[in-house]
Order: sequence, then C-alpha cells, then structure tokens
Amino acid sequence: MRAKLFLIGLFLLSSFPAIAAEESLEPEKWKDFISKLQDSMEPVDQLGDISVPLLQPAKPVSKWDEPRLHRSKNGGYWIMFSNPDPKKPFERVIILASPEPIPTLAAVPDEEVADIVDGDLGIVKKPQSGKSLEVKWKAPDGAVSQTIRYFRRDSGGGADGPLDTTDAFSLTVGGKTGYYVVSVESITVQTEKRLKSLEVLP
Repeated sequence: MRAKLFLIGLFLLSSFPAIAAEESLEPEKWKDFISKLQDSMEPVDQLGDISVPLLQPAKPVSKWDEPRLHRSKNGGYWIMFSNPDPKKPFERVIILASPEPIPTLAAVPDEEVADIVDGDLGIVKKPQSGKSLEVKWKAPDGAVSQTIRYFRRDSGGGADGPLDTTDAFSLTVGGKTGYYVVSVESITVQTEKRLKSLEVLP
C-alpha cells in the first residue's frame, strides 16, 4: 500500500508559502497527480538509462534489501527501500522522480489519522503545519544544498508506520534536471535523518 502513497521552522497552519497557481495543486488533486505518475511506471530489474539525476539513499539504507524499481518511458523512476530487520518492519524510503515538472502543493494536506468513527475504525483528517529541513547531499560536482518541505501524510497503524512526504522539489546535476517527491515511513522518528542522508548520482 505504501508503494502507492507517498523542511527553517514551521509553516503556517493553512498552507505552504504561496507560489504561482499554474505550478501548484490543492492537496487532493496533488495526491491524485502523484498516484497517477507512479501508476504510469513499469516494474524493472534495473533502472538502466534514466533522464534525471539519480537521487537515492546513502548507506546504511542503500544496503537494505534490494529496492523495488519502477521506470517511466521518459526516463523517470520510483524506488522503494525497505528495512529487512524484522524488529523494524515499518522503515521505508520511497523516491519518485520525473523529468517533467511535478506540481508543488498549494496548501499543507491534512494529516490522516486512524481513529474510531461512529463505532468503527476509520480515518480522521487533522489540520497540520508543514515543516522544512535544510539538507546537503553528496553529488558528483560537489554538495547540493536546499530546503525541503515535508508533511505528515498519515499517522500509520496496523500494518504501516507513520508516513512523511515531501513537497515536490527539483535537482539539476550533470546537465540533467529532475523533479522529486520523497516519502519516509518510520516508527523510530527517522524522517529528517533519512532525508538528510540521501545522495545524488549523475
């Protein structure tokens, strides 16, 4: 299920900083866009030639189980790394990349929390603030520094851990430009550590 889902201070409760309307989508339309982009990619054994910089986890995450790989016809990809440790089953890093622009969020999505609704287990949506994180990633031409915005996608429960997802962002390395969304599932509060420990390959 998580394969279908998917940072200086807190943002305003209602939205991320305003950007051009044609470059942003409201939360539900944004989620639909991301889901359709993932669905358009086919599973592969090797990524092969891709048309975007390869953003991936560095060690130790890169040494987890072999990642699930999907590739688009235009050279984009999504990859999912899962922790093989049975004591930490809800630890995953999922990266979606596209050579075509991915819209940014026009507002912070509500957090989806599993709770009892009218006597049955259901989903309650709670407003939240977005967060931001300064990252510096290792890259062939030197470190890449930028600010990544992220939010709590859902609180987890049952067979899933809490899931945090970034807003869309871009990278240009080695003459290639890519647009990315990164999700981190963790029951050990590892989101910011995982986001900081990515690396960029040409």
